[in-house]
Amino acid sequence: MTKKKRMPIGNIRIYPNVQIVEVGMLRDCSVYYVKLDLKFLSQKKMNWERSKRLLNGNLLVLTSDNFRTVYFATVADRNITKLEKGKLGITWEGAQPPWNKDEEFLMIESEGFFEAYR
Repeated sequence: MTKKKRMPIGNIRIYPNVQIVEVGMLRDCSVYYVKLDLKFLSQKKMNWERSKRLLNGNLLVLTSDNFRTVYFATVADRNITKLEKGKLGITWEGAQPPWNKDEEFLMIESEGFFEAYR
């Protein structure tokens, strides 16, 4: 019996149990605020001021149905105070999901800056 090699995740970061909690306005565009799982974030001991996670313009992929449907977004509001409480502002790139406060998403972040490639 041979050991299965585990594929490296590479340049992505995974955030489980993400929920859309509110909509706001920022610089003349709609921003959807999502709530990140604080239990998951507290395991990582993040220094958000120095971290390169969830930087403005980073590409995000969200799914609630095991990748049958995916939604693309970018980080729009990375307020450190809000982020420490698990709140992040995003804007949708294309189609957006129907807003259901009870729905949980799996969010995946690309390490590279999306905005730099536009």
